Amino acid sequence: MKIGIFTALFGDKSLEEALDIIAAEGIQAVEFGAGAYPGSPHVGGSHEAVEALIADKNKQAELLKAVESRGLTISAISCHGNPIHPVKEIADDHHRAFVNSVKLASALGVKCVNGFSGCPGDGPEAKNPNWVTCAWPDEYRDILEWQWNEVVIPYWAE
Repeated sequence: MKIGIFTALFGDKSLEEALDIIAAEGIQAVEFGAGAYPGSPHVGGSHEAVEALIADKNKQAELLKAVESRGLTISAISCHGNPIHPVKEIADDHHRAFVNSVKLASALGVKCVNGFSGCPGDGPEAKNPNWVTCAWPDEYRDILEWQWNEVVIPYWAE
């Protein structure tokens, strides 16, 4: 077993500074955020920068060297977002971050991608995520069925 840390905690530090602090504390593994809510401060800071890292084997080698030279490993790439958010722009942004996270993990040889399944709204016109947690009265059951059958299952079945 290894002790790891999510580098989003050091989002105000450069990659080098964050890795130095982490290694000095005896932590053995790092989890890099690659978009959505935690951002991607240590793998580029934007979708475009993450996509450039995915496409550039030299940049990947530099990142791996920075990690491994401190005796660390990358335990996971993270994308804690809501790809089924009822606001399309947010959902699309978080979907892009999720896809990039999977591609980045593959490019770096990282076997774990952490994320959120997402939370839809309570109907097609919703503006905010809202997960129903009860089955009665009947309208709550109907909302829950809509959430699963029209949003969650279709997204993740893709």
